[in-house]
Order: sequence, then structure tokens, then C-alpha cells
Amino acid sequence: MPSTTIADYQVLKDAQFTLEEQDAYTMKFQVPSDFAVESGARQPILAFKLLPLQDNTAFKVYVNDRQVITQANISQSHTRGWWESFSARTAFPHNAPFPTDNTVEIRVTNGKAQFSDVVLWYQIRREG
Repeated sequence: MPSTTIADYQVLKDAQFTLEEQDAYTMKFQVPSDFAVESGARQPILAFKLLPLQDNTAFKVYVNDRQVITQANISQSHTRGWWESFSARTAFPHNAPFPTDNTVEIRVTNGKAQFSDVVLWYQIRREG
């Protein structure tokens, strides 16, 4: 029977947290059994709000200890929505078992920033 994928998501953190240089914040999530490791137009997306509290703020994001986002030189100004697609195959390598506790870690490498409303979007498989 053919299958298709549809979008699903998990709210990883709905409150604010502030990180200074070299600080990190880790959130956990469960991979659903029908999670689709897709690429191209069906990659996972990590979305959050970001308020840089200093000029030249930089951060990195890791999913399961694998770097998926790097951003530097963000100017201090206003809260902005941020979303970034990334390869599911980076976070979940081919034939690697899904860990029980999957992690998303945000690490500020320069400056200071406030994050909130962290949401992970991904594809799940449905028969039909």
C-alpha cells in the first residue's frame, strides 16, 4: 500500500530562556514511530523566537549532538521569528537507531540572547 507524509510538530519549550556566551540549553523530544527521514522539500524545521541582547550574537543548534544550524553576527535590535530547515539524515544518520531521548541543544557562542517558543516540525508517514 502506498504511503504519504504529513507535517507534525512538537513544542519543545514554550517559555523564555536567556543564554550568555558559552551557555547551552537542552530540550528533549520523542521521535514518533512513524517519523519520516526525508530530505529536500520535506526536511525537518526548527522554529523559535530570538531576541539578541548584544550585537554580534552567535549561536549553534545541535540535534542529537550533531550540528544542524550555525548563525553569527546577529545585531541587537528586536525579537524575530527564526526557522531553519535541516537534513534529517544529519540528525538521524542512515540505519542509526532512534535514541530514546532525542535532544535539541541551543548554544550561544558569542554575545547574549533570549529564546522562546521552540518548535520542531517534521514529517510522519501515513498509509493511503
